[in-house]
Amino acid sequence: MLESIFSAMGVDYLQFRILLKNHIKLDFRSQKFKGTTRTNMKKYSFIMSLIFYLLPSVMIAGLGVQKSDLFGFTFITISLSMIFIVLSIIIEFNEIILNPEESEILTFRPISSRTYFWVKMANLFFYVTLIGFALNLPPAFLGLVFKETRWYFPIVYLFVCWFAQIAAASFVIILYSFLVRIFNQERLKDILAYVQVIFTFIIFIGYQFLVRLTAKIEGTIDLRATWNYFAPPAWYGSVVTAIYSPAPLDFSLLAGLAAAFTLLTLTFALRNLSLDYAQTVYKLTETSRQREKVANTTVKQKRLFTRIQSVFVSNSAQLVGYNLVSKYLRRSRTMRTRIFPSFAMPLVMIGLFIIDGEFKDPFLPGAGIGTFMPLLFLIWVAVFFYQIIPTSDDWKASWTYFVAPVEDFAQIQWGSMKAVVIKYITPYFVFVSLVLSVLMPVHHALLICLFNYFFFISYYIFMTFFLEYLPLSKKYERGQSNTRFMLMFILFPLFAIGGFGEYFVFQNPWFIPVGLLALILFGWLSAKFAGKRFDERIRRQEFLF
Repeated sequence: MLESIFSAMGVDYLQFRILLKNHIKLDFRSQKFKGTTRTNMKKYSFIMSLIFYLLPSVMIAGLGVQKSDLFGFTFITISLSMIFIVLSIIIEFNEIILNPEESEILTFRPISSRTYFWVKMANLFFYVTLIGFALNLPPAFLGLVFKETRWYFPIVYLFVCWFAQIAAASFVIILYSFLVRIFNQERLKDILAYVQVIFTFIIFIGYQFLVRLTAKIEGTIDLRATWNYFAPPAWYGSVVTAIYSPAPLDFSLLAGLAAAFTLLTLTFALRNLSLDYAQTVYKLTETSRQREKVANTTVKQKRLFTRIQSVFVSNSAQLVGYNLVSKYLRRSRTMRTRIFPSFAMPLVMIGLFIIDGEFKDPFLPGAGIGTFMPLLFLIWVAVFFYQIIPTSDDWKASWTYFVAPVEDFAQIQWGSMKAVVIKYITPYFVFVSLVLSVLMPVHHALLICLFNYFFFISYYIFMTFFLEYLPLSKKYERGQSNTRFMLMFILFPLFAIGGFGEYFVFQNPWFIPVGLLALILFGWLSAKFAGKRFDERIRRQEFLF
């Protein structure tokens, strides 16, 4: 039966089954370093991300049960799951479709484009299903609290949510395929990192809006409101609700939109997108390989960075780390798509707090803790660099580290961190200071960014205590990006501790020099002890092919 269905879709069932099985096996196969604490980071990272998905789902579902009726509850919880599914694809899992590692091998094999496409889509849907299950399990059982539901509500809810998430994932892939078609193949991967920033900006705003909406809902959500017809979560929520209550015209229309949206996205992918998928991937891979050989840095930029480098990077081992990371970040579009979205989050948070009326000049007496919360997201960007810089698509070349006559491996790490700070973090904080100067006096904006700049550097150095890999020496483990985002959402209340610290500093301006000196001292001590620990840890490792 399955063979006939796949044959009708134009897919070779045997090839599909074997390739999908191998893809999933390879996804969870990790490189090994003798002497590290974990042997399979891929499974660990992905399992941890699933656990972290449960927590915001419990929070939102709990608020929905308290604040709203059944339709409002399903709308809120399905919104959360669709937002996180889209966010996870944008940040991480888009590489399954747009940047498949095996494309250079398989595109030359006698595999039809549709078979290859649906193998990749099934691989993506595998992750979507697992993530969706983690997101939807808490609300599926909490929904039993409503008196109109029955014992089979969890089954119905999970089934409808699965279709909603598959439709959302298909829509994102169709959107990316549209970008592939309208942009020059060579330019697409150049702009993809910036597209990721925009998408992250939009989705992160959507999540924050959902949290605020959930807290403010009292009673029922108007089913006849016009905005329901423009909100896909309302469509799927109406399907769940209609099963347990009389189905008026509004429910029928919204449920019809859900069915049409799901059917259209899957049909478009099957009939249009899959036909030339293999050729499109081959072109992306080929142009990526050609353009990576071309440096995009102008002569003036080279001279500027050379002068800065000569001042701040004098050690030869540091110079190796500096050049490796700076050149790889400029060359690798994939790494940029993993890092650049992090820059959007602090700006989103500042904007949301401005809209809420909570962000004010921190030097003024009326400034509350809400002013300092979004500033701490500037520090959180360090977590992205901490976890991404050790990874690389060319990690197999890292054996050269272990045969080179390096006296102190920590110097390579310090060089890579200097590349990040000089080329990315410093310009970013300058940009943030310009944004803040619109809201407050220029010298206040500069002091705020200067303090957080040193806060970032000291925190970035401190995290070296927990680092186990040299720059660009580890294969990227799928699930890391999602784990960082989940931690950000979950640990947001803990940011209050840092917020109170900044509140004390800026409400007592005389303490700013003392605070800066304390941060510099903390960074220096961290570098001294973390560097020694890092060098010893690396020397205990043995690279295993």
